[in-house]
Amino acid sequence: MSPSDSVENRIATVLDSLSQKQTRLARFVLDSKYFMSFASASQAGEKTRTSAATVVRFAQTLGYQGYSELQAAIRAELPSYLTAAERIQANADREREVILAGAYRDAERIRGEGDALATEIYAASFGNNEEFYGLYRSLNAYRQSFSSGKDIMLLQPDSEFFKYFNTSEGGK
Repeated sequence: MSPSDSVENRIATVLDSLSQKQTRLARFVLDSKYFMSFASASQAGEKTRTSAATVVRFAQTLGYQGYSELQAAIRAELPSYLTAAERIQANADREREVILAGAYRDAERIRGEGDALATEIYAASFGNNEEFYGLYRSLNAYRQSFSSGKDIMLLQPDSEFFKYFNTSEGGK
């Protein structure tokens, strides 16, 4: 393939040797040049039910250094104008990705803060009352033992498993 070959010619040259996912991606590139010229590799992967890595490898299979070089080649072949709707769609898709990434980052940060606070509360509770720690461990054991909802456990009423339910004072 020469650097001056069009994207279509490059795809035609390698089409028979592409994997199933890359073939799906090749057809999408040919049918959706406007989208591909502005979409991120992950957006292109999402649209073609592949991954961003597959999109990058596909670009390299066509002889480009990476996905951005493939995009530049596609843009160079497009008419010098885009319809307003296509520009709006491309910008909306890009903004969606940025918003989703920011929301995921914030959710993970908040989850981490919550986990840290829960650990701090548990540590303070366990330090103040050792019996509470025993109760907490027993409750976790109950939850894990009956997690599927179809579990059956046969136990003696005086077993260690039920020690916190047999007296009004917990395990004493």
